[in-house]
Amino acid sequence: MSRTFNPKHRIVIEGQDVRKLLDDDVISLSFEDHIEEADAVSFEITNRKNQWIDHALFDRGNAVEVFLGYGPQPPKIFEGVIAVVEPHFPGDGVPTLSITAYDRSYLMRKKGDRDEAYPDRAPNDLVREIAQRYRFRADEIVTPEETPERRYYQQESQSDWDFLKALAKEIGFELYMELGILYFRKPRTRPETVPGTFAYRDNLQSFEPSLSAEKPVSKVVVRGWDEIAKQPFQVEVDDPFAADRDVLGEQSGSDFMDEGFGESVRILDDVVAANEAHARAIGVAYFRRKEFELINATGSCVGDPELKAKRLIRIAGAGQKFSGTYYLTRVTHRFDDGGYLCDFEAKRNAISRISVEDARDAERLESEGYSLGR
Repeated sequence: MSRTFNPKHRIVIEGQDVRKLLDDDVISLSFEDHIEEADAVSFEITNRKNQWIDHALFDRGNAVEVFLGYGPQPPKIFEGVIAVVEPHFPGDGVPTLSITAYDRSYLMRKKGDRDEAYPDRAPNDLVREIAQRYRFRADEIVTPEETPERRYYQQESQSDWDFLKALAKEIGFELYMELGILYFRKPRTRPETVPGTFAYRDNLQSFEPSLSAEKPVSKVVVRGWDEIAKQPFQVEVDDPFAADRDVLGEQSGSDFMDEGFGESVRILDDVVAANEAHARAIGVAYFRRKEFELINATGSCVGDPELKAKRLIRIAGAGQKFSGTYYLTRVTHRFDDGGYLCDFEAKRNAISRISVEDARDAERLESEGYSLGR
């Protein structure tokens, strides 16, 4: 983890370092990094004489880079464009100006809905094709060399971002922006990528984990329509990760639930499969998503620029069941008069070994009205 002394920030707009220009006018800075939403930076500056409200520096569309961390050269944590400028004129106190910038996926989200057919495409080809509409260079798009088979895709009254997010969900991938790069790939879950350990009452200020007692699904049924044969079909998909999975702990969610609850089957009817291979991909993607719903957690810690959504965090001092490696889904970096702090949300697909009796106790408590998480 980064050394926790003398945190610093730097804001660059249209290539101009604005530290000297703004001097001490920056009141606060926050960076919101989320697995589902566009990354966003917001900063508030004093505007005593309305000197900033009409300044060209803060025009919508201007490029923004933000650096935050420790030492003389804090790392870059954000690249994007200014989207919102909000002046505040309070009854008491100094007028201020709030500026919000989003990453480039914001343009893909807000461009408007589109109806378009894509015959004979592989998912990674679709991502590259659509990203190039927004002037992404080839080296700004990261996709695996191989994804599920080529087939027909239909975009129906969806923004380009929503269409690609639905595609990612369908095959168990993630779609996100990070420092100007568009990523389309499987979630990263290997513990060797963890930047450091956060221990309760040390650099971890608070931690609230929640163990889900939702009845597990060990098999799914995916239905589809065969255009060639002109008839419906269905495919049963068992948990494909039972023998070989990246587990963030000793006992996976599937193993833990199987031990206590046995088999449960769910019919997936939100997507109509085009063929059996497509149906199997839908089933596999479902299990990959559900694997990370055993434990959900929120926490607060000393600020660290290495903490990012879509990455891992290691928790210590939270007992045997809840200590270990978690997958970050949201991280908010806050820098103000109170210092540099991070709030986070995370999830986990495993726990340390607990008994069938503990699992059944969790189910009993939920049935009695106790909330054990979603």
